[in-house]
Amino acid sequence: MKVAIVDVRYPPETFLDRKFTRLAREGFVLMVYSRSVNRAFRRDGVEWRPLLSATRGDVRRRGLAYVRALAGRATVVRSDHLSGTRKLVAQWCTRRALAGVSVVHFEWVLSASDFRSLWSIPRAVMTVSLRGSQVKIATKDPRRPSLAEPLATTLAAARLVHGVSADIVRAATAFGLDTSKARVIRPAVDPEGYTSRDQLPRNDTLRLISVGALRWHKGHEFSITAVAQAVRAGVDVRYVIVGDGDERERLEFAIREFGLDAVVTLVGAKSPTEVAAMLSRSDALLLPSIDEGIANAVLEGMASGLPVIVTEAGGMREAVTDGVEGLVVPVRDASAMAQAIVRLAGDRALAGRMGKAARERVEREFSLAQQAKSWMRFYEEAAATR
Repeated sequence: MKVAIVDVRYPPETFLDRKFTRLAREGFVLMVYSRSVNRAFRRDGVEWRPLLSATRGDVRRRGLAYVRALAGRATVVRSDHLSGTRKLVAQWCTRRALAGVSVVHFEWVLSASDFRSLWSIPRAVMTVSLRGSQVKIATKDPRRPSLAEPLATTLAAARLVHGVSADIVRAATAFGLDTSKARVIRPAVDPEGYTSRDQLPRNDTLRLISVGALRWHKGHEFSITAVAQAVRAGVDVRYVIVGDGDERERLEFAIREFGLDAVVTLVGAKSPTEVAAMLSRSDALLLPSIDEGIANAVLEGMASGLPVIVTEAGGMREAVTDGVEGLVVPVRDASAMAQAIVRLAGDRALAGRMGKAARERVEREFSLAQQAKSWMRFYEEAAATR
């Protein structure tokens, strides 16, 4: 089966890279169109192709030959902002590039509205994914024009809709999603790629780690506040935050304000291999998010045999049972988070049992092999509705 994935950056996010590689291994022909590449190439069995925009100026200066030249590169041409003959030719080029495709899929639901000409590719169906904060946060952003209408239009046009959690599917019903065409496929990791320990070391220092972009909805300021409270309660803790983003200055100020320079470290973005190594040297993972689908970072921590402290944001209760694989606290509640840190620091046997249960749950419910089978069923079901 040929599936076109449209509007994904290169290199892709780790969770998308895992998905693409696994499906290619299962025999799917994946053509991923990206604005971040300028030539077609193959990587891990996945075909990466340029996604280009034919501007009015380009077409005016060089005529229709310009758009035909793009078609020769087997690329998708964004043409929604063109009109008349130019738009028709651009759409012809795109349809030629996507000949034989069964499904056109958008990993980010909000990008689909930019490519409405792809919704009606002959003999193909359009599907979308609901991930992270695209439904509950992006639609409330006062700095952006209202996204409610394009989101509702996209959800109505999609043949099938993928949600990373049942929670995000429920949230999308406010924008008209027909739940009969929604399918939940949760994130996944390869447990074999993470080192799991039977029990945590019995030393005095609790080594905490968070992995996530330094953005406001990731809630890092609440976790720093919680660590400050735990330190005041007598806990010997070291806390590492992995990730970059526009909130770095705010977080650096909070660290300095709380006097945590020797306790909290912002280490910036790290590669997946580096993150796995850092998880293996940690005692617990902390997720302070205000909103999530299901955080891949939490699954990676669980695969590493770590107990997790997470907020009940989004679909996190679908991955973590309070008191079993970790501790679940209310959103924006730094005091409850601090109490969870104190509890794990004071009961290493409990932390060890939770870490073991976390690893077992990932192996049981969140493996890449299981996810790949779900994606294969999803695309096959979508294609059958053509």
